[in-house]
Order: sequence, then structure tokens, then C-alpha cells
Amino acid sequence: MALSRSVARLAALLVALLGMTVSLALGLLSAFETAKATPRTGLLMAVAVLIFFAGSWLTCTTVARLWRGTHPKMPLAVSLVCSALFAVAILGLVLRPGQYAHPVPPARANTQYWILPSGSPIAYSVYIPPAGMPVKPDPIVFLHGGPGYRATDHDHAFYSQFANDGFKVYLFDQAGSGLRIDCPRGPTTPSNVLLATSRKSVSRLVPAA
Repeated sequence: MALSRSVARLAALLVALLGMTVSLALGLLSAFETAKATPRTGLLMAVAVLIFFAGSWLTCTTVARLWRGTHPKMPLAVSLVCSALFAVAILGLVLRPGQYAHPVPPARANTQYWILPSGSPIAYSVYIPPAGMPVKPDPIVFLHGGPGYRATDHDHAFYSQFANDGFKVYLFDQAGSGLRIDCPRGPTTPSNVLLATSRKSVSRLVPAA
């Protein structure tokens, strides 16, 4: 009898560890997926906490049945406390605006700036074909990787060679990258907003240069 009870309590501990881990992972995943769909922080919090609460309540209920002798309201009370802690952690560690050091890379010798209607600058470099060479109608626009990256010296050295073939070549810093660290961004900034900003940058910058 004592052995079976010990086994049941060991199983309860394992269920508690596994269940709370899964609940935490699902809560964070739901927060991430919600942030991709909407910038509303309140909705993100509600979805994440609700998912975590459901998982933690199911876990605590199972643990109470295995452990035996617990108060009937214990699973609900523990789930509420854990959900409150989860909400505080999300607000304090994920959604709290923070001040981070953003090292600004040095401008290149051929760096130019174009100002968005919002006032944010676009830093870009353009390579022009040699004098007397016919300019091809379609330019080359290089989009660097990210997030937070920029066109490297290697990228400039490689793509600038196409200017010798008659192409205008543009390399610019996308939203929130390189010399464009002042562009709108945040933990709930939808990726489609940043993408739209970069597309507008290309469509306005290339014809204007």
C-alpha cells in the first residue's frame, strides 16, 4: 500500500513537471503567434494566459488525483497563482519596453539618406555605371538578411561589380537595421508592417535616385 502510494506521488511529480513545462511552452507559443496577427498587447496577454491557465489547471487536476488527500479547490488555486506569475513574467520580461544599446555602424563613403514621410531616415548606397556606359533599365536592389543585420563590406564589394556591366546597384538598410534603428518596431510590431515599410522604401528610393 505504501509502495503504491509512493509510486502514485512520484508519478504526480513527473506529471506536474511535464504538464507545467508544456503549459509554459504553449503559452509562449500562443503569445508569439498572436503577436504575428495583431499588435494589441491586451489580446496577446489574454490568449497567452488563457492557454497557460487551461494547461496548468489540467495538470493540477491530474496531479491532485494522483497525490490524493488534497483540498478540492487546490488545483484551481494553484492554477490561478501560476497563471498570475506567468502574466507578470510576460509583462516584465517580454512586453516591457526596454532600453537596449544599438551600436550604430559607421556610414560608408557613398552613404546617402532619404527621409520617409514619418521622419525616419533610410541609409543607402548606390553604385552607378562608369561614364559613357549605357545604363540598363532594370536596377539591382540588394535586400540584406536580418533581423537587425545590414549589408556587409563583402556584399558591397560583390554587388558593386554589377555597375561595370551597366546596372545601377542599390544596397540599403531595411526597417530597424543598420543605420535605420529609429524605425517603428517592438515586440508586437507585425512583420507585415516592417515588410511594407521596406517595399515602400524600394519603390520610392530606386526611381528617385
